[in-house]
Amino acid sequence: MNAYDIVYAMDFAVSNRGGSRFFLELMLEMSKYFKVALITGKIDPYAYSMLRKNNIDIYYINAYNGCEYPASCIGGLSRFIIYMFKVLSNIKFKIIHTDNHFPNFISLVYFSRHIATIHHLENFKGFFKFVEWLEIKLPRLALHAPYKFSDSVIAIPTFVKYIPKSVVRSPVKGLVLMMGRLEERKHYILALASFKVSKYFRPELQLIIVGQGPELNRIQEVARRLRIQDSVTILPYITEEEKYDLYSKAEVFLHLGRPEGFSRVVFEAILAGIPTIAYRDIPAARMINARHVRLVDHDITKIARALIDPPKPGGQLRKPVSLVEAYRRLYEIFLRKDQ
Repeated sequence: MNAYDIVYAMDFAVSNRGGSRFFLELMLEMSKYFKVALITGKIDPYAYSMLRKNNIDIYYINAYNGCEYPASCIGGLSRFIIYMFKVLSNIKFKIIHTDNHFPNFISLVYFSRHIATIHHLENFKGFFKFVEWLEIKLPRLALHAPYKFSDSVIAIPTFVKYIPKSVVRSPVKGLVLMMGRLEERKHYILALASFKVSKYFRPELQLIIVGQGPELNRIQEVARRLRIQDSVTILPYITEEEKYDLYSKAEVFLHLGRPEGFSRVVFEAILAGIPTIAYRDIPAARMINARHVRLVDHDITKIARALIDPPKPGGQLRKPVSLVEAYRRLYEIFLRKDQ
């Protein structure tokens, strides 16, 4: 029977989503110190190769083929939960760390050695709103749930190690940059309406949106109805090099997500010294008190005013940021209690 210090369980082990990428980075870092395994219902080739190169055992079932979200694929979700329990009953482990929503309910069985990660709480309705309420109540310790809090929650950024990359700024006048998954909670429609107003005063404004997701068609349709489609460019995918090239060229970075996790892209933009306009409750923006960061409400007029007169550029952060030691201390405390 295989034995592990830490078993991670996550619906999607993919490298193109912020929360999942954070979890993958966490596994890779902790595998340097502990025996680690992963249970997952979906994994992309890059993530698989990266984990196997670092001697992480992978227990995989193809449960979510063609599914955009676990909650949109109840049959796949059921298959994954059953598979997860089956694997856990056939291995030995000291800690189980689950990733978001339904897998977090494993607390009901493994309460004494369970850690849950809650990246953000969705705009759920009906039954799923009840599930969301239960999720925040159940875990022994929840890591990273900045939207709603309970006594068991610790809010953390969605990175394990972050070394700010140097960005040589050559801003293009009027270039507004947005990045993030194209979904309702990112409030792209509000951004488009605000952008439309601001263009009356600054006709040179151009908006680049980087992301893909279920709101793509709606965003394109609203841009056409507002007659700003020629000033809005949507890029579904870019490389890291292309991302930092856009950071260097952006006059201002705009992000209006709510509910939002830590928001890694906002954090990167701020560290790069890019003038940033963000919804006031985004943790990455709220925690950094800098002159080049402006916090706004979800109000068309206020967002438009900020786009018309954006904050001035700031300096770049050079010091590495790391959560590795905090995680190591946490896990070591848990492991000592199990001995």
